[in-house]
Amino acid sequence: KMAKHLVLVLGFLLVQVFGEENYQLNLTTNSNSEILINLDGDDWRLKNEEANIKLENVSVPGGVYSTLMQFGIIPEIFEAENDISTRWVGKDSWTYSKTFDIPDLLNAKREHMILVFHGLDTIANITLNGMGLDMTDNMFVRYRYDVKDILKDTNNELVVRFSSPVTVASQLQKIYPTVPSCVPTEYHGECGANMLRKMQASFSWDWGPAFPSQGIWKSVELEAYDHATIRDINVFTELNEDMWNVSVKVYMETGLKAFNLNGSLQVTLRNYENATDILASDVVDLNIQSEDGMAIHTFILPIHKKFIELWWPNGLGAQPLYPLEVSYVGPDSVSINRIKRIGFRTIELVQETTESVGLTFGFKVNDIDVFMKGSNWIPANILPEWGANYSTVQWLLQSAKDAHMNMLRVWGGGVYESELFYQTCDEMGILIWQDFMFACAMYPTYDKYLETVKNEVVQNTKRLQHHPSIAVWAGNNENEAALRQNWYGTIMEQERYEQQYRELYVKVIREAVRATDPSRTFLVSSPSNGLNSEDQDFIASDPSDYRYGDMHVYNYVNDGWDPNIYPKARFVSEYGFQGLPSHHAWTAAKAKPEHRQHLPLGYKPMVALIRRHLPLPSENSVQFAETAFYYSQISQAMATRIESEAYRVGRISPAKTDGALYWQLNDVWVAPSWSSIEYNGDWKMLHYHATEFFAPTIVSMQLSESKVLKVFVVRDLLKGVKATLKISYYGWDSLTPRKVDEEKLLVKGNSVTIAQQTALRRKMSWSGCRPNECVITAQLYKGNSTRVLGPRAFLFLGPLKDALGMVSPNITATVISCEKTARVFCVQVETDAVAPFVWLQVPGIKGTFSKNGYLQVDPLETIDFQAVDNVTAEDVSSKLKVTSLLSVLE
Repeated sequence: KMAKHLVLVLGFLLVQVFGEENYQLNLTTNSNSEILINLDGDDWRLKNEEANIKLENVSVPGGVYSTLMQFGIIPEIFEAENDISTRWVGKDSWTYSKTFDIPDLLNAKREHMILVFHGLDTIANITLNGMGLDMTDNMFVRYRYDVKDILKDTNNELVVRFSSPVTVASQLQKIYPTVPSCVPTEYHGECGANMLRKMQASFSWDWGPAFPSQGIWKSVELEAYDHATIRDINVFTELNEDMWNVSVKVYMETGLKAFNLNGSLQVTLRNYENATDILASDVVDLNIQSEDGMAIHTFILPIHKKFIELWWPNGLGAQPLYPLEVSYVGPDSVSINRIKRIGFRTIELVQETTESVGLTFGFKVNDIDVFMKGSNWIPANILPEWGANYSTVQWLLQSAKDAHMNMLRVWGGGVYESELFYQTCDEMGILIWQDFMFACAMYPTYDKYLETVKNEVVQNTKRLQHHPSIAVWAGNNENEAALRQNWYGTIMEQERYEQQYRELYVKVIREAVRATDPSRTFLVSSPSNGLNSEDQDFIASDPSDYRYGDMHVYNYVNDGWDPNIYPKARFVSEYGFQGLPSHHAWTAAKAKPEHRQHLPLGYKPMVALIRRHLPLPSENSVQFAETAFYYSQISQAMATRIESEAYRVGRISPAKTDGALYWQLNDVWVAPSWSSIEYNGDWKMLHYHATEFFAPTIVSMQLSESKVLKVFVVRDLLKGVKATLKISYYGWDSLTPRKVDEEKLLVKGNSVTIAQQTALRRKMSWSGCRPNECVITAQLYKGNSTRVLGPRAFLFLGPLKDALGMVSPNITATVISCEKTARVFCVQVETDAVAPFVWLQVPGIKGTFSKNGYLQVDPLETIDFQAVDNVTAEDVSSKLKVTSLLSVLE
């Protein structure tokens, strides 16, 4: 029985923050107020199994590794080979405990006294006052326990005993043998991560160390209430002609048992610019018999589209976020409010037949085809308790935004990220391809495992569903390909593994997602053939068929600087090349080359690609080490740039390529990796190049296999523009171009324009160049003005190691204060010859340059340096180091 009426005034509201959510509570003096007691803090205790390590004043949220470092029990784990020397930590078992009193505010026990763990990593036995509550088995799940009959007024003893994940994984592997039983030896890792519902990368990966973590990695709370609390709010926005229909599904928890819920529930949508401006509101009287402690009610709010501004991906418009407030008022006028911020946008993953064989695979946002540009996100820290650090998450996501990215893929071997992460993506217009946490392995399917997986999927889908940044769900990383292509020897039991694959990802995960969030596409795997994989009973005969779905592309055999080697794919959700971090970061980490390189192929692919193009000295040379670090970043940046531009230009190919997400954005330690941002937050050369190859408007010059020079203009902005294209031919020894070709263009919006297609020999004859003695640059200007429309493009016509006439330029750099904004400095770089890959570094000062790793063909370039902290021009000048292609050899 539900009688609807309007209630626009609730009582006095007080905001409190608990864990990751904002609660608004009416803390009145009546005896039925809801109270949340936060059990976080630095008053926990920690000991190991043999109790020869006992620590007081331990912080929660936290983890064993971070705590032991804090107390000086173990050294800095990211230095030297300390990942190996501290491995005993993950093989031991650890116990957290805390003594607490019930505060005076809670002068009478409520109907529901619920102990809530928002994140336990991973296998834990929980007791309260000597009473066993549970044995947990999933770090991605929220656990709740009714402790009303166990709590005391004082001296409550809460104990969480963790079991070694390494030991438990080994035991489970014997009971439920599942391939692969262990990671490659080159990973220096531990075995059996696929046995546990924890961060898979914590047992090591080809880019990261093994730290088999344990700990209370998220908040602990005691919820006390008489009626209900609001747990999740799911929001579905659907545009029907001129009206938005906003479906608001409210999940209310009424303890852990059958309960009759009364009171009123109200939903209010407010204007994002003026919170007093109510766009829509509705209220309902509740009389619900809850059988399982969960009550659900759905509101439908119709709103005319003239009152709504659309949410757009980064680069295409603004990201207005509208406050949506849900309020529950109980029979005794006790109230609780929850506020979400929602965006209005339509999104669709389009898979349609083409003129040739295959299906398209691209995203349409607000009825506009949007090319997805971005990267892959791995955990911000290998220690999960540090993964939601505000400054780290903000820095990484701002760096992605600054590189014009509009999509990140949250990779399936990490964690479901924090509210901070998704809220920031909402604000920045960064769409999320969200994997579920399964990667590069087969997984068991016994009943208890499937039960905890379903709980994990439902909880996290409900938690994340309202974010406008969530674009698509994907069941796993690379497991369809691994199964079909026999990566782990599954062919010996192919029928068994195929049956388990379908049971886990299709029957359990897919169905759970579709029941919770039918508004988004669910892909069973990445890569996959999308609908074509579904048509083949979810395991395609060739999951890497470039005519369907998404691809992961890694080519270490051919020349990565050659655009012709890359497939004409529909969507490339992983691709990339390894590069080294900065030399100073490597030295500071006391890293050893062989220990930090986890790729089974070792350094061979990296070195081979460098030697194809750059004059790398012999390993016996005194210049080798520093040169190798610098050249590796050049090679990584160039190969990824060329591949990225090939995919962007591919929008007009028969494949209609619609996305490029390179692997990977960030790092978890100092090591060879595919990342564009180092562990300390410094941008590698790749990230500076990403700000150019992902720019809204770019010129891309490519040389075909038949030696035809093709010049494209790629423009993601929706409006076209009249432009002037200037193509210059420079000899290596002069800053005066030998020839300049100028052309007027009408550049199409949201498309690719072919500017030129000419045989290279004709251009060489006209310019007086031979391929190895010249470099071609291109700059696009608006109309007939000098306003540039994008970064300068460049094309090398042969390996730089074979360049004719190249000289080592005399480069000077001067730092001056700029009258711009705080902590911005101008770096004036002067050169007397063409300088490839001018690289500016200020070790020890965090910040970014307006461009870096660039080709300088002008006598003077003024580059901004934006420092994070307060420093002086003298500080920057004293640290500044300038390198170019040949100067590093001197």
